[in-house]
Amino acid sequence: MVRLCQTAAANGKTVYFLGGSPGAASCAANRLSLELPLLSVVGVDCPPHGFLDNPDECVRVADRIESARPDLLFVGLVRLSRSTG
Repeated sequence: MVRLCQTAAANGKTVYFLGGSPGAASCAANRLSLELPLLSVVGVDCPPHGFLDNPDECVRVADRIESARPDLLFVGLVRLSRSTG
């Protein structure tokens, strides 16, 4: 991901960060923006867990991404632990 962001910054491409644990996308965007001042972050979004099961929320997320028109979309996934009750 860092290499892709370096290439994006060098070539004037935009990036969008989606998902992951709460705050992870913002943290990644902030850190990479500090390290790569030419990186153009056009969006950061961390929808609630389970948003894929909510059609309205899916549309809202898709609309935000479409409006931002990023060249690269980074998607973070959260692994939920299973309880072994």
